[in-house]
Amino acid sequence: MDILLTVFVALTAIAVMTQAGVLVAIYMVSKRHSEQMERFMNETREMMAPIKTITENLRTASVNIVEIGIAARDQFRRVEGMVNDTSEVLQAQLARLDSATRDVVERVNGTALVLQESVVRLALTLIVLAPLGLPAQSGPQQVRLTDILPAGIRTTQIALTPDAKRVYYGDSARAIWFYDKSRGGYKQTHI
Repeated sequence: MDILLTVFVALTAIAVMTQAGVLVAIYMVSKRHSEQMERFMNETREMMAPIKTITENLRTASVNIVEIGIAARDQFRRVEGMVNDTSEVLQAQLARLDSATRDVVERVNGTALVLQESVVRLALTLIVLAPLGLPAQSGPQQVRLTDILPAGIRTTQIALTPDAKRVYYGDSARAIWFYDKSRGGYKQTHI
């Protein structure tokens, strides 16, 4: 039983020593944290002065921006009045210019229609004559063609390529159209 008592006392001594070691470690860690906290607080105190200066500068800048905004609003109102006056004058000038140019535009449009009709006729003539190669003193070969245009198309003039797969035709609106029979699509061309 003495051995048990000795073992028990030894285990108790080891436990007490372990607790003492843990307490010393806790003390060291808390001391280190305390020192770090003190350093952090000192750095924070040092930074407070510049932050206060920045805050004051921002407050001053804010007041200046408000004053600039008020001045800009007043200036905008003055400019708006001038723009309204100028707008009224410009509208009157534009009305006079519009009435003066209307006749010129009508004359130009009339001339353009006559010119477009002439160009369309010339282009269709060239399209018809170009593939023929203009053989000497022989008339063009006449072939009856069916299904060369999509259904429902009304033409005033027509020209075919030698293989009869592509068709150029003019409509009543004086536009020239191109139809590709092999692809089944057509589009308006501009000359």
